[in-house]
Amino acid sequence: MMNLHKMSKADLVREIKDLQGRIVALEESSLRKDSIIQKTSLQASIADNSMDAVMALTVTGSIISWNKSAEKLFGYAFADVYGQNVSMLFPVDDQENLWKNHKKVLLCGLGQRIDVTCLRREGASFPAVLSISPIFNKT
Repeated sequence: MMNLHKMSKADLVREIKDLQGRIVALEESSLRKDSIIQKTSLQASIADNSMDAVMALTVTGSIISWNKSAEKLFGYAFADVYGQNVSMLFPVDDQENLWKNHKKVLLCGLGQRIDVTCLRREGASFPAVLSISPIFNKT
């Protein structure tokens, strides 16, 4: 910072206005960050408390998110499925259909619903409607 005692009045005014502008910019940046954090927290809460099983996968099918309803429906805790391939939740006969639709969603960028058979932890199968939606990272 400059030596304030040697500055002219006009230079001091310019310096103060510049500092005020920087403060406003920092406040606006902080408010945007707070808004993003609140939105992300709200979205996570909605997914966590959904009555539907909600999971997020990598493009290769590794499970990276799993809500409470998915735990109840499939019988696995999140720690048990994290990093595992989603194919573990489907009978071998249904996996080709799953991957065909997964690839289609990634290529066209549009979500779709498919009828599938899923497997619970203990091996029991059940019919389900699977909604596959792409989520693109904006960063």
